[in-house]
Amino acid sequence: VHGVRDPIIETHDLVGASLDLMAAEIEKIDHRFAYEQAKMLSKEFVMKQETRLAFLRADSFNPKKAADRYVKYFQRRLELFGVENLVRDIALDDFDVTTRAAVAEGVVQILQNRDSQGRAVVANLPALFQAESYTGNDGVLIWTRLFFYMMLSAADDEETQKKGIVFINYTLDANPRNNFQLRRQILKACSKVVQCLPIRVTGFHFCHNSPLVSPMISLVALAAGAAISVRMRPHEGSHSECQYSLMSFGIPMNSFPISIDGRQILTDHRKWMQKRIVKENYRAKSLSLVRTIDLPSKTDVLLGRGRPFNAHPGNRLLHEIVATYYSQYNSAPRDEKTKISEDVIAIVHKYNGHFLKQDADAGVWVEVSNLEARNKVNHSFRRKREFDLKESSKTINVGRKDQGKRLKVTQ
Repeated sequence: VHGVRDPIIETHDLVGASLDLMAAEIEKIDHRFAYEQAKMLSKEFVMKQETRLAFLRADSFNPKKAADRYVKYFQRRLELFGVENLVRDIALDDFDVTTRAAVAEGVVQILQNRDSQGRAVVANLPALFQAESYTGNDGVLIWTRLFFYMMLSAADDEETQKKGIVFINYTLDANPRNNFQLRRQILKACSKVVQCLPIRVTGFHFCHNSPLVSPMISLVALAAGAAISVRMRPHEGSHSECQYSLMSFGIPMNSFPISIDGRQILTDHRKWMQKRIVKENYRAKSLSLVRTIDLPSKTDVLLGRGRPFNAHPGNRLLHEIVATYYSQYNSAPRDEKTKISEDVIAIVHKYNGHFLKQDADAGVWVEVSNLEARNKVNHSFRRKREFDLKESSKTINVGRKDQGKRLKVTQ
């Protein structure tokens, strides 16, 4: 695993001071036409603290860099989507038929599982690119919009903002002559997109099966400089060899869209599209106060029954916290039990965890109310009591059997 660093502790003072400094740095930037235009259209949208905080996280709380990225972000939005979409959330339903079809192709995908360090994983799969369907400037515009949307979607998650993303360029089975000029223009345009979005790419993986590619990757790493090249890892070989190599870096292969024998698997990507539409509909219906999460983190507590829920790391964390407070909770009067449950919830939040349940129809994860979270904690305490009573009963029964055996031997 590479590109991992200690997380920045986001204290109230740090966040407040950084937001103020970022605002001051924005005012120093001379060329900010799109930013000012957006501010005139909707000051609330432009000044939203949650959005600005995402840009600060992308630049490790460097106010000057975050300000520059934020101004470029609005300029790029204006160029790609027009003034009518400058101060509204970009949704999949807004795209035309051609662009939506391009998204469905799955050339760019967000994996449905995080890596071993909790980072989101984005895969680029050139072998799925149907170059004959796109030509000239229209093709470049379609794919730049698509890439902007996909990467912005990946960043639409607090856990990803804090830990960054891992990017995989998986070129196996891709035809290098497949509309090379168009692909080159798209690559150039998309590289500019990354520089203006609230994302931090913490790891690059280049997978290929051509000896000619390795020297090119080395040249790219050299040109990128030490800060970037240290995050880059090449993988050469067959599908199985490259994927086993990715696994050694903590990349989950159970949701990878290419099998070890080279078959394309788009099932998870289609599910992701459905979930994304539901999430965007929540926002369109002014339900943005309902927090929706694409990929639960290792510290999130999932509400539900059965082994998959109990085995989730966040649920195991809750059980450990409950075990610590169990004696205190068990002997406390009713009103104090509520306070202890609130303390447990606060500890989960301290670990950046949330209490989530899955929308049965949509499949997205939704943060529950404080009352539902408290009920989950209370239920965990009751389960702990039931488990202890069963274990105690087993111990008594075993003791009685042993005593009976000793009596027989004595007789």
